[in-house]
Amino acid sequence: MVKPRLDREIIAMRVARELQDGDVVNLGIGIPTLCSQFVPEGR
Repeated sequence: MVKPRLDREIIAMRVARELQDGDVVNLGIGIPTLCSQFVPEGR
């Protein structure tokens, strides 16, 4: 059985949920840049 491929935005949302206050990330090209769209303001 083949699992469905995850959408880039779904991956980015999941990563954004895992980020904690004080984490430092490298916003490179691609999914890392998308993650910044899903981090709540003020974090």
